[in-house]
Amino acid sequence: MGLANTMSRLGSIMAPLVKMAGELFPVLPFIIYGAAPVVSGLVATFLPETRNMALPETVEEVEGRWGWRG
Repeated sequence: MGLANTMSRLGSIMAPLVKMAGELFPVLPFIIYGAAPVVSGLVATFLPETRNMALPETVEEVEGRWGWRG
């Protein structure tokens, strides 16, 4: 929770700076806001929980994989 809170505060601090950078180079905010989710998605594929595993397609597969009980 602490890391998520810190990252959300960092994002709210950086957003106006990205907008100001857009005054110098108008396409820059679109590049930053477009590249951030792509990079985070690529990084997530290397996490131990998701590496070399097929994505579950049903709720039952998710519950079976993690041992959740309803």
